[in-house]
Amino acid sequence: MIIGIDAGATFAYAALNFNGEILSMRSKRNAKREEILAMLEPFDPVIIASDTNPPSKLSRWLCAAFRCRLSFPSRSMTQMEKVRMTRSCNFKNAHERDALAAGLKAYFKIANKMRQVERHYREGFIRESPEKSKQLVAEGKRMSEL
Repeated sequence: MIIGIDAGATFAYAALNFNGEILSMRSKRNAKREEILAMLEPFDPVIIASDTNPPSKLSRWLCAAFRCRLSFPSRSMTQMEKVRMTRSCNFKNAHERDALAAGLKAYFKIANKMRQVERHYREGFIRESPEKSKQLVAEGKRMSEL
């Protein structure tokens, strides 16, 4: 799972699978860390994505809590970039939009690898299910190790 987050007074997340499909989005004002963990725990994050560089303390803390990877852009995303990236999606507010943009940016970074996993599975080079293989690759395993 890729979890894009928007940290601040209003916390928001967008959960995406390794096909780039949006599974869930939510925002909550003044969310405590325990509440945030409870919201994200069911998704078992593999990647936490931030829309800012440097990433927020909360995003680094979440990566440590879930023992997962952190994805952030080489430069902070602009509002125009976030709007353009999410214009065909439904979200309730700007916080969810920003979290979704972060998640999509992280997905686009690994999208080619995810397609490669699918192709290698179809061609019989990978015996593990495509979903499990995608998770392992997103966690940092090499394709040759699958």
